[in-house]
Amino acid sequence: MAGVNDNQEYLPEYRLKEYSQAELDVYSLEFPVYESPKVSVIIPVYNELAHTLHCLQSVRQYQPEVSYEIIVADDCSTDRTEEVLKQVKGLRYIRNPENLRFLRSCNRVVDFARGEFVFLLNNDTMVTEGWLDELLVVFDRYPDAGLVGSKLLFPDGLLQEAGGIIWSDASGWNYGRNDEPQRAKYCYLKEVDYVSGAAILFPKALFLELGKFDERFAPAYYEEADLAFQIRAAGKKVYFQPESKIVHYEGISNGTNVNAGIKKYQLDNKDKFYHKWKETLSKENFTNGEKVFWARDRSRNKELLLFFIGGFSGAAQNSRALMEALSTLAREGKNIKIVADSSSFLYENKIILQKQMIEFIDVRDWATYKLEIVGGSVTQYSIGNLVQPVSDDHIKSIAIDCSSEEIVRQISTGALKK
Repeated sequence: MAGVNDNQEYLPEYRLKEYSQAELDVYSLEFPVYESPKVSVIIPVYNELAHTLHCLQSVRQYQPEVSYEIIVADDCSTDRTEEVLKQVKGLRYIRNPENLRFLRSCNRVVDFARGEFVFLLNNDTMVTEGWLDELLVVFDRYPDAGLVGSKLLFPDGLLQEAGGIIWSDASGWNYGRNDEPQRAKYCYLKEVDYVSGAAILFPKALFLELGKFDERFAPAYYEEADLAFQIRAAGKKVYFQPESKIVHYEGISNGTNVNAGIKKYQLDNKDKFYHKWKETLSKENFTNGEKVFWARDRSRNKELLLFFIGGFSGAAQNSRALMEALSTLAREGKNIKIVADSSSFLYENKIILQKQMIEFIDVRDWATYKLEIVGGSVTQYSIGNLVQPVSDDHIKSIAIDCSSEEIVRQISTGALKK
């Protein structure tokens, strides 16, 4: 497990601080004002002013290229939130007439949003470079996108969530929790069951069309999972975008004790969610903790193509022909995994492929992955010399020399014999 210092490349230098009364008296922050913003960033708050200010400061520090507006939805805070935030130029401060709590506050304030897209952002977060623009990239490239969520990190740099998994019993996993965020399995664009509502982007029109968050889940919990399932039922998909990284101080908003406060609704809402989506869960989701390989990117019904790369020159595996061939397969909806050592691909080419929903598997992790690959339609392409022999009844091995342009052409056109 990597230590804190190993993960600092993912986090700007940042320390949460409390503000003195004197500092709050002269607090100053300003945001740009756009006539027609592309995105409305809605930050629901209730007290915790220090967290809210640091969240806003991070947004100001990492300005997105896209036009945006900041809306703070104040749920009747009793600290100095109203007094201080009304001083922030360019910020739209909206105070609820009563304490509506998270779900109903979001449902109310979204009506004030002027953007084509809505980005829900917890106030106990800190954004990093590319946080918003990278999410919009997914909507630009994938017309079937209905919701896109960020990679969530703990303040110490460890991973909090790389997309969420919902099991057939309605329980959920924050995939990758407490692991190293830079591991390849957390760094590729993918479809997911849901993403935690601390940082999610969706079209406002779609949210309104679906009737907003289902208020049976008020005051909070499972509303974002329910929204994800509603979006799929409407013919759209939910994506995890690892290029958007958000630091989340989990538990600040609602605590961590499921037997007290608003957190106690988590178990009740799990039951409500299960009864609402029981049929879908039985058809599309796995038994709790089983077949994680397929569950983490909703690939149970996709053909899996395993490419083993190694043992020949870097020029071959970084050729334009191979890159185009893999891109073609990705566009066809194949579930592509490339097993390779860390030096097999140029870094920039690896990033390009990861952005196309192609996962890289380090050869050191292959033994573990191999055990997880059970069932499904699988074809293994062994490119060049095999890194190691593989013999599974349900995987057919075909040796391919990537330096052969004819073989690469056959891969890209689907003419390769299985």
